[in-house]
Amino acid sequence: MASSSVTRSRDVKLQGVPASPGIAAGRVLRLDERGRHQFYYIGVSVSQARMEVRRLREGLQEARTQLQEIKVRLAEELGYEHSFILDAHLLMLEDVRLIEELEHEIRSRRVNAEWAVRSVADRAISAYKQVNDPYLRERTSDLEDVATRLLTILSGHDKFDLSKLDQDVIIVAKNIWPSTVAELDFKHVLGFATNTGGVTSHSAIIARSLGIPAVVGLHDVTRLAKTGSTIVIDGSEGCVILRPTKSVLTAYLEKRKREADRRTKTAAESGQAAETIDGARITLRANVELPTEIESLGLFGAEGIGLYRSEFLFLNRLPDLPGEDEQYEVYRKLAEATGESGANIRVFDLGGDKLTLGASKPNRIPLSVFAQYVYRSNSNTFFGLSFEPFCEPTSTGICESFSL
Repeated sequence: MASSSVTRSRDVKLQGVPASPGIAAGRVLRLDERGRHQFYYIGVSVSQARMEVRRLREGLQEARTQLQEIKVRLAEELGYEHSFILDAHLLMLEDVRLIEELEHEIRSRRVNAEWAVRSVADRAISAYKQVNDPYLRERTSDLEDVATRLLTILSGHDKFDLSKLDQDVIIVAKNIWPSTVAELDFKHVLGFATNTGGVTSHSAIIARSLGIPAVVGLHDVTRLAKTGSTIVIDGSEGCVILRPTKSVLTAYLEKRKREADRRTKTAAESGQAAETIDGARITLRANVELPTEIESLGLFGAEGIGLYRSEFLFLNRLPDLPGEDEQYEVYRKLAEATGESGANIRVFDLGGDKLTLGASKPNRIPLSVFAQYVYRSNSNTFFGLSFEPFCEPTSTGICESFSL
């Protein structure tokens, strides 16, 4: 427990990891989850186990419904390209192997549904933490997010509605799950600071897209920050100041104004040609991942697009892949935005590190790849599985679809 002297001290500076640039100052809203998901091991009889399985299935369905509603809201607020983040959560809730393991845990160990969810989730999270790839390790937050939502539903506890805030706040939490970020009232959330998390987390990605300052990896911020107290977040430097004195607060507000003035000046100068001191002309092009970024080309003086990563149209959307009309509209916007400067489009880069497959039923995947073994290698590497996709080659020898 934090001592009273520590929690009352002024100008307490904590250093973390910069996740989204910018400076925000405001009141703390601490999301305190202590006690929210307390549950116990409960041994059950065979008949009671059947009831627990039924509770689990009902909980899974309610979790799917909630996520679908959040996904619709996120698509309306930020665009569909951001809402795909929640597809990974929906796929987990529909994963046949996961559901079977949860039900097996209940039946074989004769335990309540909450204990089964926590046990299975902990094993999966432990396995993910052993992976060397930092991006895949960060996906433990998605697993924990799904487990937390399911436990909240099973426990019958109400969740604080972050979509209807009545004042500006800065969120402080142990971690902010992706679905929690999706539920935030974007008009009133000025920034967030967390004990854990990384720059590749979905929460950080959304924060950067919204222009919300964020600092993660602070370790101790939830212990030291109290709801209602003043906090300053410097998302560029990766630090937060708790209970700043007037002089410190003024200094950060002045820094924020200087950064705003600099951005305004940069935008005003963005139309000027990029040249070195000795007059050499340089062409600066943009790297683009999301369709919403196309509108920002003019703000930064980009002369066309050096690389448009088209695979981001497909990520986490299986089996609901974008149709021809949707892809046409995106490429039309590219052409209109870049004009004669043009755009280089990377047609596809869907390796095992990016492809997400739903395991609930066989899916037809309309991807064009030149060799079946490449697809099998990527899939087996990513999932740690060994399966044989069925390929339907055309007269050219190219596999245009697979059945899994």
